[in-house]
Amino acid sequence: MRLGKALIACLGLLLGACAYQPSESEVAATPFTAELNRKAGEHIQKAYEAEQANGDLKKHCDEMFSNLRIGMRVRHDDPMAQCAEISYTKTSRNNHEVWSWKDGGGRSVYVDNGILTTINGTLPSTAK
Repeated sequence: MRLGKALIACLGLLLGACAYQPSESEVAATPFTAELNRKAGEHIQKAYEAEQANGDLKKHCDEMFSNLRIGMRVRHDDPMAQCAEISYTKTSRNNHEVWSWKDGGGRSVYVDNGILTTINGTLPSTAK
């Protein structure tokens, strides 16, 4: 009987030692935690900057799309091209391009021999 109680007491001590949880101040004081917090802050800042840049690009692309007119000359090195994925088809008489806007809104334009021939889609209602 004594051996059983002693064994249970040792087990209790062992479990108590394993269950130790450091306080927040102990965790915050470690160099590893400080480095982890610094890196997390850097990643949050980069994500914020990327979101801002994406919003600026979207506004720019919406403005470019709103200024499109049938018959205007466009080129694949035009600044507007950064807003679209361009697919090309060449025939003996025609260079046909489809510019699909990258924002997923279904907007696209068709270009034949560098001249805009068709505009599909509209600006989102939130664009100003």
